[in-house]
Amino acid sequence: MISTERLTLRAPKMGDAPAITRILQDVEVAKWLTNPPFPYTLEDAEAFIGMAHDEDVYFIADDTGVCGCISLRSELGYYLAPDRWGRGYMKEAAVALVADHFETSDADLESGHFVGNERSRGVLVSLGFQDTTIDRHFCPAREATLNNQKMILTRAGWEARS
Repeated sequence: MISTERLTLRAPKMGDAPAITRILQDVEVAKWLTNPPFPYTLEDAEAFIGMAHDEDVYFIADDTGVCGCISLRSELGYYLAPDRWGRGYMKEAAVALVADHFETSDADLESGHFVGNERSRGVLVSLGFQDTTIDRHFCPAREATLNNQKMILTRAGWEARS
C-alpha cells in the first residue's frame, strides 16, 4: 500500500469489482485504453482482480472509494474515473508509484498513450518521460488500431523533472 496526501494506492479486492466495472464501461475512459475488453463486464473485473493480486497493480482510492487503477506490470499504465479528472489525482498517484519504483530500482520505465490523449501525455511529461517511437495498438472501445506514442523514463529524467 502507498499513501499520498489525498489517495491510497492499494491491492485490488473483489469488493472493488462493481466500481472498476462502472469506470471501464465509460467510453470516455475506455477509448484511451488498449487492454480492457469493451464493453467491460463485472466478470471481466472479477477476472482481472483475481489475477492482479501478485502483480504491481494498485487500485486508487480517495475518501469516497475506488476511483481508478495504476500499474507497473509491463509498463506504467493507468485510468481514472471521469468525475475525478482535473483534480491532479493521476499525477499524485503516478508520482508516488514512480518514486517507490526508483527507491528500489534503477530500471527505466516505459509507458505510452494514444496520440490525442493530452491528459495522459501531460501526466507522463510531468514525471519526466520522453518520447521514443510511435507504434500502433488496437483499442477495443473504438474497434480501431490507433497510433500510440511510446515513452521512457530514466532515473536521470525522473530526478531532473520540474
